[in-house]
Amino acid sequence: IFWLGIYYLESDKETRKMSLGVKQMTPDPWANIEKEFPTGSTHNVKVRNFTNFGIFVELTEGIDGLIHISDMLWTRKISHPEEVFKKGQKVEVVVLSIDAENQRISLGLKQLTPDPWPQIKEKYASGLIVDGKISKITSFGLFVELEKDLEGLVHISELDKKPDTDLSKVYKIGDPIKIRVINIDDQARKITLSTKAVS
Repeated sequence: IFWLGIYYLESDKETRKMSLGVKQMTPDPWANIEKEFPTGSTHNVKVRNFTNFGIFVELTEGIDGLIHISDMLWTRKISHPEEVFKKGQKVEVVVLSIDAENQRISLGLKQLTPDPWPQIKEKYASGLIVDGKISKITSFGLFVELEKDLEGLVHISELDKKPDTDLSKVYKIGDPIKIRVINIDDQARKITLSTKAVS
């Protein structure tokens, strides 16, 4: 015989229907969430599911938190979280915010390390000529890897090529390329590069 504990919620005399609940028989895991996982606290968690905009991780049984894609890495732009993480992987996160009413917890990864962009802006000053490696080819330009997880964009207008040029026929991913730093926008996290300005 299987016994199931249920909780009386309400009844409707007209329809002779009664509403019952099961989850009400156990404590609400969100009741003390702000004390158990205060903002700023760090935790080792397991990756549960992926979405296009981030990953859900398990903080404790019945409680998942979201790491938004914008809170994963300081420098590398990710198209999908599966590029970096695997289901079941353990990661360390910091609690950014809690909305107990709507049962939402925002978590961060990059916030565990200092923002490197002030140093990047100083290291790659405008006008500097550096060596890079082509990491991505698009219809509007080339993405160039300057160092691990750090890319800049050479727009097609800065390649000294015609606007209708098929860049995939001229360049290959992995090719070395010499470029000049045109601008660094540390607020937008973007580096603008040029090849035609190299002389």
